[in-house]
Amino acid sequence: MKKTIFILLTFLSLMYRSQVATALTTRAALDELSKTLTQTVDQAMDRADYSVASAAMKALSVLDAWKETNSDLLDKAFTSLDAKSRDTFSRMEALSNDINSHVEGYLDSAKELTVRANQITENLITSKKRSFILDYSPKVIFPTLKKTVLFTISGVNLDKAKAKYKLKNGQYINLDIQGPTKASFELPVSELTFDIQSPQVFKLELEHETKDGSFLFIPYYAHVKRTLLISSLPSNFGNFEINGIRTFNSEERKMYEVDAGEFRATNSNVWKMANPLVGFRWDLRNGEQARKDFAVTSYGGEAARCENIMWGDSNEHGISIQARCDRINKLSLGGWWHGPGHINCGVKGPVYKIIEKNEPIAANSGIIKWNIDQLIDIPVDLTSFQLKVKMYDGKERIITNDYADGILRVIKNSNNIIVRTTPPTSF
Repeated sequence: MKKTIFILLTFLSLMYRSQVATALTTRAALDELSKTLTQTVDQAMDRADYSVASAAMKALSVLDAWKETNSDLLDKAFTSLDAKSRDTFSRMEALSNDINSHVEGYLDSAKELTVRANQITENLITSKKRSFILDYSPKVIFPTLKKTVLFTISGVNLDKAKAKYKLKNGQYINLDIQGPTKASFELPVSELTFDIQSPQVFKLELEHETKDGSFLFIPYYAHVKRTLLISSLPSNFGNFEINGIRTFNSEERKMYEVDAGEFRATNSNVWKMANPLVGFRWDLRNGEQARKDFAVTSYGGEAARCENIMWGDSNEHGISIQARCDRINKLSLGGWWHGPGHINCGVKGPVYKIIEKNEPIAANSGIIKWNIDQLIDIPVDLTSFQLKVKMYDGKERIITNDYADGILRVIKNSNNIIVRTTPPTSF
């Protein structure tokens, strides 16, 4: 009995859902799609994903145009639309949900969203009944020193639309119509909102007329308002922090005394080399002047003397010392004893060595602006660096060499690093 009741309730639930789906009007379905697309725009703008935001904005614009052109279908059941239209709208809903969920491949979903919007556009262009706006650009603008920003509008029957836009003070400015499918206008920069650090989203209101029918062969027109979503980039591109390592040669110099060993001979001169400290060199770099810092040293001995340094035979790897050794004459109980003279000689003088050192540079940070080169001074012996760039959208780039993408370029010169920004021209 319970199983029978469960099956009956399930059947009734499915019947109810089927009736609700069948009763869903095109207006309600497209309003739901508009909400999803608006959420896509908001989320994309929050993470500064302008390519996704642009795709969703375009889809919203095309959706509004479709509603204007097919107003007679809005109160009919969504299921009454042709299969191609239902499939396109349903797919756009699914794509937007994928993008909003940030699933893998969401960028491809954004591209397909644009393709679907273009498909709707192609179908609308064949309609000659009404005037409507299909798309506009730019959708994202950046701070500029110009007084106006040029916007272009694409649509259908724009030459009959009497299109205009509304300023903040309530004044209307007519669009410059270039033909049935294209129009443009110069928007004063004073109408835009720019922040130093964060992107801003604002709405630009356009109005136009469209043929809405006729009575006794006399056409009558509807007044249509369109809202264009536009984002402005902050005046600051972001900020940077730089650290690095400089590699340089450092000199260690000190006095060093060394015993060259025993000099032993009979009635003759003896020469030996005095070696510098291991890893060092005798400092002879100043020629004649350097010799004044050297002296011969002696240690004990008999019938011998340490005489001088033989500079002609000396170099930084060894100092030549000359000693004079005579004969030892000693009277002992056994008679005279003769032997070679001997003495230990050495040298005292400056030694030096060149040491390669790595040393971190002082950390540096600053602000990066659009269209203004940021010059970062660096030492000429900088061998490695890490430049961390945090952009206006919160994203970070870690750069360790010359770098370039669509909006950021880093150039390392011998004494500075140039950080150059180029605002995107379109999204």
